[in-house]
Amino acid sequence: MENIILDCDPGIDDAIAIILALKSKNCKIKAITTVTGNTYSEVGTRNVIKLFYLLGIDWFAIERPPIAEGSKLPLSGRMNFAGSKQVHGLDGFGNTEDLFDEYKIPKKIQTEYDAMDLIDSTVSESEEPITLVTLGPLTNIARVIEKDPSIIRKLKKVIIMGGAIEVPGNVSPGAEFNIYTDPEAARTIFLSGLPILLVPLDVTKRYTLTKNDISEIIDVDSPVTNFINKALSYYMRITRIREGFEEDACFLHDALAMGIAIDERLRKTIKTKRYFVDVETKGLLSSGQTIADRRRVPEFKEYGATDICLDIDFPKFVKFLTRIILD
Repeated sequence: MENIILDCDPGIDDAIAIILALKSKNCKIKAITTVTGNTYSEVGTRNVIKLFYLLGIDWFAIERPPIAEGSKLPLSGRMNFAGSKQVHGLDGFGNTEDLFDEYKIPKKIQTEYDAMDLIDSTVSESEEPITLVTLGPLTNIARVIEKDPSIIRKLKKVIIMGGAIEVPGNVSPGAEFNIYTDPEAARTIFLSGLPILLVPLDVTKRYTLTKNDISEIIDVDSPVTNFINKALSYYMRITRIREGFEEDACFLHDALAMGIAIDERLRKTIKTKRYFVDVETKGLLSSGQTIADRRRVPEFKEYGATDICLDIDFPKFVKFLTRIILD
């Protein structure tokens, strides 16, 4: 049983990841925090609550995972959205707001915690090892480390969806969106000595998901499957246009990272390399680029090397996804 803190910026692929985490019997979600990235943090927080209602989780139940809104701006204070509203829709969920009308969720959500405090206290007070899974910009995590550096020693693992090592970026020639949105925060994390498993575009853009892959899911009529069908239909159509695909298809960046976090069998199928990773923060053309030191004998580094996922058994992941959603 993995004990997980999930830091995210819900987004469509975040939504699939959150559904997987909340439905899986292989993990316990200890806390969910939001950060500005695909959507503003307040929209992302409401999106998490929308998924709670969708999954029949009582917002007022004591046993539900606590939720906290996090950083509204990157460390630099400069917002750097890169077309995410087009990719994820005005609501962050592929313009699916009508599917949630019956729940009458308030437009403004006030969480009882601050994200940085919730992450810090959850890790510090846990008697079990905690894995931190980050699916958005790393602003919250950098601020937690600045506030309490001791958290570095307490985390079992940090699984980060982000970066591009041996492939092009998706918002610039070298940069992936999550890192690009807050490169200063990302650099803080990679140089911190945290035990990191990076899930970059090298693996998440290696495979695409089509309607045929999820035919078993979309053939079922339920609130969850109807949401997944409508949100992914939007996402696949946009991805086809942006990527020049011949058919509707999409990448499941965040869901892939979440699957690796919660399923030991998927972890056993991944192929990794270990490099020292740094982040460019000042380059005119390369800001947000993740730089892996691929020299045979790198110069001495004071920080730890990063394990980088470069491939996975994708058909096995699709089966895992289908099984969890339909369970």
